[in-house]
Amino acid sequence: MFTLSPSPYQAVDDTRALQGAIASMDAVQLSAGVFIVSDTIWIQNKAGLLLRGSGKNMGAQGSGSQGTKIVWKGNSTDPLFRISNSRDCVIENFVVESSPSFPLAAAFLSENPLGGAFGTTGNVYRDLYLNGGNTNGLQKGFQFVPSGNDANNDASRFENVFVNNYTTAAWSFEHAQSKAHVFIGCTFGGFGGQYGVTTALGAGGVGGSLSWYGGGGGSNTVADFYLGAPNDAILISNANCESSNRFLLTTGPTTGSWPVVLEGCRFSGDTLNADGKAVIFQSVGPLTIVGCDFGDGANGAALQIYLNPSSSGFGVAIGNQIFSSLLHPFTISGSAAWSLTGNVQALNNANTLIS
Repeated sequence: MFTLSPSPYQAVDDTRALQGAIASMDAVQLSAGVFIVSDTIWIQNKAGLLLRGSGKNMGAQGSGSQGTKIVWKGNSTDPLFRISNSRDCVIENFVVESSPSFPLAAAFLSENPLGGAFGTTGNVYRDLYLNGGNTNGLQKGFQFVPSGNDANNDASRFENVFVNNYTTAAWSFEHAQSKAHVFIGCTFGGFGGQYGVTTALGAGGVGGSLSWYGGGGGSNTVADFYLGAPNDAILISNANCESSNRFLLTTGPTTGSWPVVLEGCRFSGDTLNADGKAVIFQSVGPLTIVGCDFGDGANGAALQIYLNPSSSGFGVAIGNQIFSSLLHPFTISGSAAWSLTGNVQALNNANTLIS
């Protein structure tokens, strides 16, 4: 494995050295310290690249003693890393830091243009900490774009990744074939950002699909999970979220069927939208909610889980605990319908079965 160390002088740009190592090597170890990058680093036509830092240093910019930190000093329109026609790569164990002084469009942009050596698929992002520093320091943590080719750019795996202080989204999947992404123990913190994870920002509101396990986050002004046009099945499991406007929002209303499952999730309503809708699901569904806890710490709004398809839609709720002043917090628009089993309204130290 090739080992790359940052310049010992803070003002020296490490972009060329880092780009050269990645382009010419299949395994790159980044030493502890601070790497200054001012232009996009391309990971292009690679299969099985290993890019590994020496630890996640979450301390102040420039400290570098606890791990590897890559600090963005470029423009506000380019990504830091551009993953193009590359597959089965592993990127792990470092910090990416930007700031309002040097805002970053995306920490990682993934694409699959025509004519490359490989389809972009199966890449692993592990033990990373992405931090925009403050408002407007980072637009998107991860952005998956079509690049004129709506194919592949799929099946990524995110493990123990934390995206903090973003403006638009921590993760954004922006074309229909960007499918089967898996999250394990990941966290997002918007602190004024709009979305934690979204599949709704592609052309026509089209995005991909994902499975989320554990972790969580919050502090989003629109929703923790914002889903676009119906695609493959979505699973959100054991996400623990708070201090956001909503937990789940979909585009629509639409006539499209779309199985979406929420299981074992917690959402605190401490900054819930004034309309009380923690979930707005606007596809035919079915939306299935099992063993979730909604509304703990609600801010006075009457919490509800709302179905709003443009034709008959379906929701299934089993064994959930809902903190709400509404006797029937599972609400509908038009001809939508809920199937309810064993759900409890928990309010004022009393538990009432919701029927």
